[in-house]
Amino acid sequence: MASEYQIISKKSLKAVFDDYFKQNVEIANFKSTQLTSDGDNFCSELKRISVSYSLQDEAKKRRFSLIAKYLPQNEYQAQFIEEMKFFYFEQKMYSQIIPKLNQLDYSLKFAPELYYSSQKPIPMLLLEDLSRLNYKVVTGGNLDFNHSLLVIEKLAYLHAASYALHEQNPTVFKGLNQFILRKTDIMAKLLTTCYDEVLIACNDIPELQKYVCKLKVARDHILNKVYNIHFMNSNLKVLNHGDCWRNNVLFHYSKEGEPVDAIFIDFQNPCFASPCLDLQYFLATSVTLEVKSKYSVILDHYFNSLLKYLDKLHLNAMPKREEFYEDFRSTAHLGFASSIFLLPITKAGKMKGASVENFLESREEGSYRHYCFSNEEYRKEMMYYLPFFDKFGIFDI
Repeated sequence: MASEYQIISKKSLKAVFDDYFKQNVEIANFKSTQLTSDGDNFCSELKRISVSYSLQDEAKKRRFSLIAKYLPQNEYQAQFIEEMKFFYFEQKMYSQIIPKLNQLDYSLKFAPELYYSSQKPIPMLLLEDLSRLNYKVVTGGNLDFNHSLLVIEKLAYLHAASYALHEQNPTVFKGLNQFILRKTDIMAKLLTTCYDEVLIACNDIPELQKYVCKLKVARDHILNKVYNIHFMNSNLKVLNHGDCWRNNVLFHYSKEGEPVDAIFIDFQNPCFASPCLDLQYFLATSVTLEVKSKYSVILDHYFNSLLKYLDKLHLNAMPKREEFYEDFRSTAHLGFASSIFLLPITKAGKMKGASVENFLESREEGSYRHYCFSNEEYRKEMMYYLPFFDKFGIFDI
């Protein structure tokens, strides 16, 4: 398989810099630093490219960094990515959709800037390095209340902006209509494997054994609902980020260390559907148990923020709060699926050998998959989310 080194060179960087700075740029040298490791990201590799350059007729050397995002070298993961069309969707988002959203009458920065994209010899994006603006990912656990509110507010902006853009151009999101948990060969293997692991875990935990029978009976019903969640009827449809979890959000902080802004990365799964897809996925995978217990406060904040941004974008037809809450109840199957799929992976952390292939290959004690579902942090989450989703009635068929 071709590597990113066959694309990134002084010559290719000069073309990118000439276009960006609108003048002749001399590239002195560059170096790359690996940003991803096992367990960080199954869907791409990331490197920071640090460049030393000088502008036309200027001897002074300047420094600039950007992020290279490209197809992983692991063939199984590359197959999964190509099956899901992740890079196709992300290149469309950065080159066509995000520029249109940024041109609306009211706009907020919600994504990095695209400098360059390619399909051959491998799919790759060169993106703005948000660390230059002092944005960073939260490490060490799920998001607290303040971080969560910032994500929710920026999601409300993205959703409102997409709603306004769709009002102007009803075909603008054509083809962006499938959620990340749609049924493909590998995704079906992943979800059914996760479902069965949760059943095994429930058998091991006395307090959760009462859910085993319900989960077995509801298995096919729940998975089919999840595979087709993007077809759900809704009076409020927006462009969902589609993979909104904590590693795909970068935060900016005040001098006092308080989070003050959030920006999204990784637009590989955009989906035009109810905004509750993003909300269910985010709340299931990325916030602390304390924040989950305040989900109604989070939803109120989201809806109020959505109305605020729709008003700033001069939209007259406003969504109804009761219909929004009904959508949230109707998408509870997705929240459960996110809790059994992505949440255990996030709780396993950066375990050596973490990959899609290894996850599916073995559940022996000490394996990656075994640890995902047996670690103490994930089992605490199970104690919360099974009663929570049971109250929504998703296990009753």
